[in-house]
Amino acid sequence: MSVTIAIDLTAIYDHLSGIERYNINITRELIRQHPNEEYILFFKNEVHDSFRKEVDKPNVKYVILPECHKLFFIQWRLFKALQKTDADYYIFLCFSSPVLFKKGRIINAIHDLTFWDCPECIPVKMKYYYRMTAGISVKRSWRIIAVSRFSQKRVCEHYGLPLERVPVIYDGLTDIFKKAPVADPNLKFKYNLPERYVLSLSTIEPRKNLQLLIRAYKELAEEGKKLPDLVLAGREGWKLEDIVGDISEEVKNRIHFTGFIDDEDLPQIY
Repeated sequence: MSVTIAIDLTAIYDHLSGIERYNINITRELIRQHPNEEYILFFKNEVHDSFRKEVDKPNVKYVILPECHKLFFIQWRLFKALQKTDADYYIFLCFSSPVLFKKGRIINAIHDLTFWDCPECIPVKMKYYYRMTAGISVKRSWRIIAVSRFSQKRVCEHYGLPLERVPVIYDGLTDIFKKAPVADPNLKFKYNLPERYVLSLSTIEPRKNLQLLIRAYKELAEEGKKLPDLVLAGREGWKLEDIVGDISEEVKNRIHFTGFIDDEDLPQIY
């Protein structure tokens, strides 16, 4: 007898960082590896390009919700849509389930506890919002997914959960890395890349500890070490004003910000 699994994919409309890719790939693998189950996928504004093939399958249904203010969207519009469904499991792999939602077996992913461990790295309002929503989600969840043993340990310590309630599903590689990259000389100009470089790929914000990377690069450069340029790739996040800090123009000119990298360009840039 099949079960029905509802999955929140609304966050992948806004942008694609690590947690959104995690959401996409686990959902696609669930559908591929468990074809006898029924799925209900929730999207914002449109079916995402990553799921064009999946939504044509007979065991996959989908719901499209129109965009609105982010807080209202998650806590009310998504909540109301979920309430109308009848599923055995409800999976939230990016952000916590709506605080009023209580149906079925709820599975939430908690990627880290930045809002407790490094609160200075995120805006004050978001710190308290994430603390509240994560705390409520933990109480109502059948399982909490962690992405590493470290995150599992922190979640269990902070919320007093047994390890068996917090399984680990690691981050992995997407399909784009299965093939050898095709050389494209235009990428150098597209992203303003130097000939050789040290690469860091992440959302550009303090919680990624990029200040330490930049400080180390600065110190090595000032010691006269022959280093390639430093490339910081990724979309802009929170609190960018102090990301570079007080460094000389000579060193600053060797640090390159590319902005968001398109998925198909990642293999060659690596």
